[in-house]
Amino acid sequence: AANQLIQWATNMRKLFVTDDIGTNVSAVDLQILQHRDLKCEMDTRVSNREECDKLGNDLLSKEQFEDVVREKLDQVSLIWNSLYADWDETLEELDIMLEAHTFARDAKSANTWITNQSGNLTDPPETATLDHIERSSRSSRTSSAPSTRSRRDSMPSRTPPGTRRSPGLGGGRWR
Repeated sequence: AANQLIQWATNMRKLFVTDDIGTNVSAVDLQILQHRDLKCEMDTRVSNREECDKLGNDLLSKEQFEDVVREKLDQVSLIWNSLYADWDETLEELDIMLEAHTFARDAKSANTWITNQSGNLTDPPETATLDHIERSSRSSRTSSAPSTRSRRDSMPSRTPPGTRRSPGLGGGRWR
């Protein structure tokens, strides 16, 4: 039983200790799912490990083949603990790679968005000028309102005498 458990643990370890980590978010996500499946398989073998320990301890209590049994129990314990430690380490590496690929993907997406938006910052569209907004406002008021005088026209002016409004984007500035 001990030799079979040692062989199984050695083969299992080979499945998840690898240098082949995915090159994108989806691939690493899939590897994490597969890695967790391996953990489920490891957990199902716990009863085999407990049975092996029980048989070994029974032989030790009868003082039969004491040196060989103790050596096998130590091997099983060592490889079992190593298997779980290696599994944890591999999961940690996969999580780090997932974060790195996610960051790279998001950074690329943000860079593309910024590049696309930079044209709007240097050349504002015509709809952003004060003249265009005022023209649009006047045309919508005259077509929908029965009165030719708007609410804005009836309000007292906030412009100090002798000054005029700036025609740029910051139309609220005084000159």
